[in-house]
Amino acid sequence: MVNDHSNVQRKNGVTIAEQEKLPRVALNDPFKPSNSDELVVCLHCGRLYPIKDVLWVNMCGLWCCPFSDCSGAGVGFDIHKASPDITR
Repeated sequence: MVNDHSNVQRKNGVTIAEQEKLPRVALNDPFKPSNSDELVVCLHCGRLYPIKDVLWVNMCGLWCCPFSDCSGAGVGFDIHKASPDITR
């Protein structure tokens, strides 16, 4: 698991905490992330981060991994709840 992502640039997008900036399609998406500190892991880059950091990216119309060097997209597809084994 890659946990140090302080040097990685963030993608342009909107988090769930910024609901007033989200398009209606993002707010109605059944895979919309919660605004919590629950940890998730991206299957593409292996990073562990809070689900509230997942970004809505208008260009692709999906909730995506927030890191610019990763193409992970879709809560429940590429982005999954972290198991307790990972977070220890």
